[in-house]
Amino acid sequence: MALVQDQLGHTHVATTAVYTALSDDFKDRVLYQSLGLTWDDDSEQGATS
Repeated sequence: MALVQDQLGHTHVATTAVYTALSDDFKDRVLYQSLGLTWDDDSEQGATS
């Protein structure tokens, strides 16, 4: 994180963190894609037991 902070010229790491946060939805979609699945392949997506 410090490298990115330095490259962006931010004084505080908290400022950099705002720009590096990823939503859960984005992370889920990347995981599905990396497994060769599509978001629609899991008929129970978002369902809780």
